[in-house]
Amino acid sequence: MILLCSDGLHGIVPEEGIVAVLRSGAPLEHKVAVLREQARAGGGPDNISCILVRYQGGQSRPLR
Repeated sequence: MILLCSDGLHGIVPEEGIVAVLRSGAPLEHKVAVLREQARAGGGPDNISCILVRYQGGQSRPLR
């Protein structure tokens, strides 16, 4: 999984809190919603942007 987020989330939600959410079995959309809510509850100072991507594997091909 890859998490891209703004400083509205990073630094507001403790790293162990982020890890706990990411390790949960919830769908990606729910994980993002929980992270945004935690940032709001923590007093996020500005916008809270967050993108969560899960790579499911597969056969890779070289770029041409």
